Amino acid sequence: MKQRLTYIDALRGFAIFLVALGHVTDLCGYTYSFLCGFIYSFHMPLFMAIAGFVCAYSATDTLCVEGKGGFWKFIWKKFRFIMIPYFVWALVVQPFFFNPWTGGCNWMEAFEKACIINDSFWFLPCLFLLQVGYAVYKWLRENIKVKHWALDLALVAALGAVTAVLYYFTKIDFFRSVLSYWLPFWTGIFMGQYSRFDKFVTENKWLYAITVVALCLAGGLYNSFEGIAEKGIRLACGMISIPVWFGFFKGLQMPEWLSKAMCYTGKNTLVIYVMQMCLIPGLPQIPGLNPFLQIVVFSIISILMIIVILGAAKVLEQNIFLRQILLGRK
Repeated sequence: MKQRLTYIDALRGFAIFLVALGHVTDLCGYTYSFLCGFIYSFHMPLFMAIAGFVCAYSATDTLCVEGKGGFWKFIWKKFRFIMIPYFVWALVVQPFFFNPWTGGCNWMEAFEKACIINDSFWFLPCLFLLQVGYAVYKWLRENIKVKHWALDLALVAALGAVTAVLYYFTKIDFFRSVLSYWLPFWTGIFMGQYSRFDKFVTENKWLYAITVVALCLAGGLYNSFEGIAEKGIRLACGMISIPVWFGFFKGLQMPEWLSKAMCYTGKNTLVIYVMQMCLIPGLPQIPGLNPFLQIVVFSIISILMIIVILGAAKVLEQNIFLRQILLGRK
């Protein structure tokens, strides 16, 4: 079992804060503001890269060590800790406990969003399928018994092609979401799997300087385009953001209290993600804020919301059953 990396937990805490901040800014009436556009230009690709890094870093030897049962044990573990909370939140908690105060309670609509159009907590099933792809990659890699970066790239490309074919013939939006985050997720995988690649991405000063400038210039373009151009900008900003934020947090020295707070937040990303999605539809419109006040006001709202969610999670985790089905923990 590898030691947890403090800077990765802190980075996850920062990433989930950006998710909350982006949603708050959007729902409070500032969808086309610079703040909202900048956050949305990279925050989810960054989150997927972090998820890929953690997946590879924490499970590097899982399939090998557990032998023939390792593949299915890996799949079941990911399903239990990602998909069971997903179905419980999407089909039970949100429609019956949150919709009554944010809108009408329509269970069939909730079922359609969760199981058909992938419009309810979409990040979780997308992440699950990407991790299934990682398990298939590991299984193939172990059975082929040839270790070379060219083989790794070929396997990843083949899995991506299979996903593209599935989307082409089914037109299911779920596969489109997986394809959208394929590159940042697998970049994170290779960072977690190969220390040399990780060091190049996170410790190269020239790469860091270039990507910081590029992100500042490109991030503000997100709301300027639509369709393929918008998706291209988001993918580019997402990839650029990986060395920016991984490198920044890897070298960052924070006060101990702040580091602990961010790491604790980073360890609770699942419950923060699902619960803030339930809470934000009830936020009021806040018109008339200039860019500076948008950052201040919406950051405060996001932090307070995260604190409330973490408090609720602390209560929920006292019960073993609720801890599993709502928080995705043993």
